[in-house]
Amino acid sequence: MSRRPNRVILTIVSILLIALGLIPLLAAAGVIPLADPSEWYLDMAAGADAYPWAWSLGVIAGGLLLAALGAWLVARQLRGRPGGRLDTVVVQRRDGGRTTLQAAAAANAAAKDLRRKSPIADSGVRMVTYGSRPRLFVVLDISPETDPHRALDAAEDVYGRLADVLGADALSVDTRLRLTSRGGGDSRVQ
Repeated sequence: MSRRPNRVILTIVSILLIALGLIPLLAAAGVIPLADPSEWYLDMAAGADAYPWAWSLGVIAGGLLLAALGAWLVARQLRGRPGGRLDTVVVQRRDGGRTTLQAAAAANAAAKDLRRKSPIADSGVRMVTYGSRPRLFVVLDISPETDPHRALDAAEDVYGRLADVLGADALSVDTRLRLTSRGGGDSRVQ
C-alpha cells in the first residue's frame, strides 16, 4: 500500500480517536451538555426490545462492513509492489525487453567487477530497489597508500556498466572507503 492512502487512513482514524476522547472530557467539564448515559442505555434497550430484527440486521451489517474494510486494508498491505519484490530488480530496456533479476546476484557481480580494479583490494556491494531505481551501498577496501580518488574513479566505471546492464539512466550509489592492510592497491605517485 502506498504512503498516501496510509497517511489518509491514519489521519482519519486519529481524528476520530481524538474526537472520541475529547467528547467525554468536554462533557465532564460541562462544556457539552449530554444526557446521563444510563438514559441512552435504557432508550437503546427499549428500541432493541421493540425492533429486535432491525437491531440484529444493523449489528450484522456493521460487522460485515468492518470485516470488508479490514479485508480490503489487509489485501492492500499484502499486495506486491509494482516491479517485483524488494529483493528483485526489474530491467525494462528501451528496446522493449523486460527481465527480473535478483538484486543480490547483480550486487555480487558488481562486487567481483570492483575487485578486479587495480586500486581496490576488496569490495562489498548491497543493492536494494525503491520503485524503479536501484540503489547501491558499496564498501571499498583500499590500502593506506592508495589514492582515494583513483579508487572512486575506478568504481565509477563499474557503476556505469551496471547502470547500462540494468537499463537505468543512473544509479544511486553510497560508496564508503575503508582502509585495509591487505595488498592489491596501487601506491600513490607523488
